[in-house]
Amino acid sequence: MIVAGTRLAGKVDQSSAGYVVTRFVHVWFVPLVPLSSWFVTDAGARSIPFSLKSAFVGYARGFGVVAALGGGGGFLYYLIFEFYNRFEIYQRGGAAVTEDELVGHVVFLAVLGVLAVAGLVVFLLTRLLTKASAVRCAELSRATGLNVTPL
Repeated sequence: MIVAGTRLAGKVDQSSAGYVVTRFVHVWFVPLVPLSSWFVTDAGARSIPFSLKSAFVGYARGFGVVAALGGGGGFLYYLIFEFYNRFEIYQRGGAAVTEDELVGHVVFLAVLGVLAVAGLVVFLLTRLLTKASAVRCAELSRATGLNVTPL
């Protein structure tokens, strides 16, 4: 089953009146193609000029989650089903695995671990980009006709 369509992602520039999001074409909730940006309030949403910041955050969060889950899942699978068996054979003096192959497996595990951590860090760092500055609030006020003030 493939889940695809459009959805809002990349929530940024939170203010007293609302926040900015970008509408994306997505597949399995991972944003692929940005379509338009919107200022969302309690009363509804208003179209605004395209926000690169919102699109960047939408991509970063989507692909950060994919990297964290893929890297973490791959790390655990490889550690449990591949590396452990080969390491045990190597420790018992078996000829099935050479030292160079074992080093290659350790490097592969390290790459998967770094991918998982990097994806998580990118996802968490995007939380720092959510508040709107006074300058951005002034821009949003002009674009929407609302009184937008910083939090």
